[in-house]
Order: sequence, then structure tokens, then C-alpha cells
Amino acid sequence: MSFVKAHPAAPFTPGYPAQKHLFCVRSSGRFASHLADHWALAWGGFDLGLAAALAATAVAVLRRAWWTQVVASVAGTMLISDAWFDVLTARGRMTVTLAVVEALAAELPLALVCFWLALRVDRLMPEQAAD
Repeated sequence: MSFVKAHPAAPFTPGYPAQKHLFCVRSSGRFASHLADHWALAWGGFDLGLAAALAATAVAVLRRAWWTQVVASVAGTMLISDAWFDVLTARGRMTVTLAVVEALAAELPLALVCFWLALRVDRLMPEQAAD
């Protein structure tokens, strides 16, 4: 189901034409190759953010904090994004294979655990602290 079918008013929202144009331009292959000057910095920053989200999830679970759902959802989303970009930006058969194995064996299962935790935190920790 597309966004337009689910929400008939979507084409009339202020950002819709720009979003539609950006999606069409990016998916057309016009920018199929792009070199980033700060690629290592971007990935390093993302990995630090992912580590912080996972650490915050662990702290939230241990403290039985009310914000456990939020950080677990953030961590799960970041894990899926990391798996997606690791696989799509890998070059060469061995690197792609390694990225797919890492995604299937580590990142995606851990993301599922994070989302499961976010959905079940009320049942798992009924006595949440009022942080």
C-alpha cells in the first residue's frame, strides 16, 4: 500500500512535491555513483551513535526506565539502517557476502530483539521507575 493510497491528502501537503521529485531523481540512477570526502567520519559517527543507542537501551533495561521503549526503538532502527547500508555499499563478492552474513547473523536479529523489547517492555517490567 502506498502512502498516497493510504492518505489521499498527501499530495496537498507542503513537502510532498519536493519529496516526490527527490525520490524520482535519486532512484533514477542519475546519482548512481558519489564519492564522499568524509566517508570514514560519517560511518564512524554513525557507529558511535549506534553504540550509544545500544548502551542506552541496556541502561534503560537495567534501571527499568520509562524511556526503554524509545531507546530500544532507536537502536533497532539504527541496526536495520546499518545492515542496509553495509550491504548496499559493499564492493566485491567477498565483501558483499560478509556484509550479508553480518546483517543476517547479527544486526537484524539484534534489531528484532530491540523491537520485541520495545513492544513488550510493559509486560516484562511492570514496576518501572519514575525517572
